[in-house]
Amino acid sequence: MRSVALIALAFAMGCTVKEGEAGPGREAGTDEEQGDDTNSDADADDSDTAADSDVPEPDLDEDGVPASEDCSDEDPTLGARSEDADCDGTTTTDDCDDTDPDSLTRLEDGDCDGVLSAEDCEDDNPLVGAGLEVVGTGSFHGCALDCAGTPHCWGIPHEDDRSEAPDLTLKSLSVGVYNSCGLDLDGNAHCWGSLPADLSPPEGEFIQISTSGVSHTCGLRPDKTIECWGNNFDGRLDAPEGEFESITAGNHHTCALNAAGEAQCWGLDYPYGRTQVPAGVLWASLDAGAVINCGITLGGDVLCWGRDVLDRLVPYAGVNFESISVGGYHSCGLDFAGQMYCWGGDVHHDAEGLEGSFYATSASASNSFSCAIDTTRRLHCWGEAGPPMTTPPPEL
Repeated sequence: MRSVALIALAFAMGCTVKEGEAGPGREAGTDEEQGDDTNSDADADDSDTAADSDVPEPDLDEDGVPASEDCSDEDPTLGARSEDADCDGTTTTDDCDDTDPDSLTRLEDGDCDGVLSAEDCEDDNPLVGAGLEVVGTGSFHGCALDCAGTPHCWGIPHEDDRSEAPDLTLKSLSVGVYNSCGLDLDGNAHCWGSLPADLSPPEGEFIQISTSGVSHTCGLRPDKTIECWGNNFDGRLDAPEGEFESITAGNHHTCALNAAGEAQCWGLDYPYGRTQVPAGVLWASLDAGAVINCGITLGGDVLCWGRDVLDRLVPYAGVNFESISVGGYHSCGLDFAGQMYCWGGDVHHDAEGLEGSFYATSASASNSFSCAIDTTRRLHCWGEAGPPMTTPPPEL
């Protein structure tokens, strides 16, 4: 009632009260007016923020990635962290481990198992890394070729260094009785061990080489013709004319297969008939030994011929072999499941075989010991010869 009376008194005195003016007991302005002032201040702040957001983030290396998202804003080769989490310069899709800047790329290591592709035996299988590809055995030494093409040899030390591998990168390997040979990446032949002058390899490219390690070696030229060198006693260098797909040298003879699966053998025949190939048989593969030969026919059977002693010519019946290797007193073979079988020469304890699974075409039988590579590409050797032939370097 007091405020009404005051207003009435003001009218009576001819005064007016303007809206917003302070009257008795009232502060200037209304709550709404004060709120309008506050909103005006907020609008001004929003304008400042919008203006700030229009300023682009720095990109010092001008790679199109803002500094806050860039692995390094001083290095244009490094991009966004969203595409390269460990900032090693390899995108997530190309990196074997994008949380480890020291990991290999998929280009360097196809299966990302930590082994460079050039050294990996199976670069599409992370369960198999570096290891061995080929093994061969002689009378007093053995050699193996790893998946990077480096040869490794072991055995009884000798002045001819047959157990010392050469410092070469090879793509194939053949081990004979007293020496070994291999082809480098250009197809040039190299031999080491006991090498009389006539066993030095000729120049030029070969696509396969096979050495007896005793008296002669033969190679297959790119045009599929055969060239042999060494001692020509009993015509062991007199290779047949024509084109062939594979060759295999025994101690004093050699055999070859043509594209049709037909076999021819030449060299010392008497007294075991080792060059007399069974008539009418077509072969998938052959291996020549000291006095016998064995082969897998196109029908999958194994046939052996030559000196029939100690059951050397009697392979396991009913086994479907993928590869075979003929030694001096025994032979070994692998079936398609990687199971090892050996026959002949039981008195030399060469036919005991091994349990487990082995890599295809890896078995090698010699006079008194054998070696094979398992599916993890590790080497196993066994037989009567004993150390050091059966104890290759531990890294193998």
